[in-house]
Amino acid sequence: MVAMMGFFITYILSTVGIIIPTLTQVAVVVAFSVAVGFIAYRGINGSTKTNLMINILQIGMLVGVTGIILAYRFINPEHVSFVFSNPGSVVLPSSASHMLFQATIAILVLVGFESVTAFTSEAKNPRMSQRQSYFR
Repeated sequence: MVAMMGFFITYILSTVGIIIPTLTQVAVVVAFSVAVGFIAYRGINGSTKTNLMINILQIGMLVGVTGIILAYRFINPEHVSFVFSNPGSVVLPSSASHMLFQATIAILVLVGFESVTAFTSEAKNPRMSQRQSYFR
């Protein structure tokens, strides 16, 4: 995940004209791994606030990026002819490398859902289910 994010950040910045030297790329990866380690450490210690902040950030980023993508697609300011003309052509696999890239994104999405699951397990005063009430 850390290597993927390092490559992803470098790629995104290069598309807007910012070329990062190799040593800076390594620093970005190390900083990202420290941030992920800190979040994992806080999560292990049971910090509900940390999980809540992570989930708010993830959902906010998903909504924001989706809005930007859809706005660009519908406005099309550069009059780009898109490779995928309809939704069906997006779903069909076109090459093995594209499938691997989509699988990587799916894993990152799964990590987000896993944090939601961890967050729900830390809920305070959950309602007891019918089955649990029999054992009291």
